[in-house]
Amino acid sequence: MASAQIAEVLVGIYLGLLAGIFPGFIAFSIGFGFKYFTNVTVPGLGVVVLGGALPASPVVSWG
Repeated sequence: MASAQIAEVLVGIYLGLLAGIFPGFIAFSIGFGFKYFTNVTVPGLGVVVLGGALPASPVVSWG
């Protein structure tokens, strides 16, 4: 029983990283890189949409 609970916690951490932290990091990197190289800012809503679309992407969803 304890191993099943540990597995559920690990799956929850994995999904949290996949759906939250990873897309946020990628969106920040794209926004920062775009601003750094072009000196033009990306609208905040565009970054939010991009961050939300990344978990649905087949490139990010390995499992």
